[in-house]
Amino acid sequence: FNGVPATGVTVNGAGTSLTGTTPAGTVGNATVLVTTSGGTSTVPGGYNYTGSGLQPTVSFLSPNAGPASGGTPFTIGGTNLSGASVTFNGVPATGIVVDGLGTSLTGITPAGPVGNMPVVVTTPNGSTTAPSGYTYA
Repeated sequence: FNGVPATGVTVNGAGTSLTGTTPAGTVGNATVLVTTSGGTSTVPGGYNYTGSGLQPTVSFLSPNAGPASGGTPFTIGGTNLSGASVTFNGVPATGIVVDGLGTSLTGITPAGPVGNMPVVVTTPNGSTTAPSGYTYA
C-alpha cells in the first residue's frame, strides 16, 4: 500500500486469494502491489483510504496579514487539528506545533507574493481552508 506492507497476510490453500490488514495511510488512493515468488502485480483501482477520524475545521487565523518576506508567527484555532501541516498558497509553513487537544496550532509563515492567499490545513483525516486566507503586504 504505497510501499508499506500489509500485516497478517494469509493465502488460501488454492493460492487464489489472500487476506490481511491494511497499514496506516494518508487519505486518498494508494497503489497496491502484490508480490510473490513469481513476480509483482498491481491491484486495479488500488485502495482508497478514507479519514478514520473527524475532518479538521478552522475557525480563525491570527494574524491574517503580514509581510511578503514571511517569518510571521501565527495561530490557527479550530477542531481536529492533530497531525496538521499548513500551507500558505501551497508553500509549507514551518515550526508547526499543535496543542494536546487538537484545537489550536502555531507556526511561522513562509514568504509569499503580495495579495490574499489561501491557507490550507491538512491532517490525516482531510484538509480545510482557513476563512479569508492570509494577506501578504
